Amino acid sequence: MKTLEHIFAFHLILVTSAYSTQRAPRIITLLETVDILLDHNATFICEVESSPSASITWTKNNQPIMYYDNRYFTKEQGQMLIIPHVKDSDNGEYCCIASNGVGEAAKSCGALQLKMSKLY
Repeated sequence: MKTLEHIFAFHLILVTSAYSTQRAPRIITLLETVDILLDHNATFICEVESSPSASITWTKNNQPIMYYDNRYFTKEQGQMLIIPHVKDSDNGEYCCIASNGVGEAAKSCGALQLKMSKLY
């Protein structure tokens, strides 16, 4: 009987430890406002910690940025959004959303604002 109790306790520990390694996404580098000159490259970084790995999606003004939109590039498993040669139409609020099916999705937002160059 003692052996059965040990087996059950061992099984319970294994099952518990398997579930305890899963964590909902947490954004550890929050997005900030990016002030950028016209025709320069803008970069947003959204560093995420999660287990299992999170899927990261980006939005501009609450509209999804599609992976096939060649206006934007992502790197580092989606944790970096690059907007090359910024135009007036790129002004707005950008958000990253990280989800992995465990707990709630994490979200962080920042703005892209065009800076006027100084004329001398």
